[in-house]
Amino acid sequence: MGDKVYGIKLLGYGTGELFLKPEWVTRFDPDIHEIGKPFPTGMVESSVDPSKALQFESFAKAHELWVTQSSSVPWRPDGKPNRPMTAFTVEIGPLP
Repeated sequence: MGDKVYGIKLLGYGTGELFLKPEWVTRFDPDIHEIGKPFPTGMVESSVDPSKALQFESFAKAHELWVTQSSSVPWRPDGKPNRPMTAFTVEIGPLP
């Protein structure tokens, strides 16, 4: 994996509202459909423990996951790509 191992840290929502404690992404599925929503909003699980974080060999690989488009419903009703994790403000960087 090279010298550095990267992770994705959730800092807050795309609205600008920050979390009290940032958490590392441990699991992500862009195709999970939340009941009552018109399109898949995805599922993100996280932990404050960086040892549980998903690990990536590069910044680019972590970024690729962050912008993953749903394969079951690739487009939102407004015509934009359905990329559920981009609803979060994130920081991609080396894991501690």
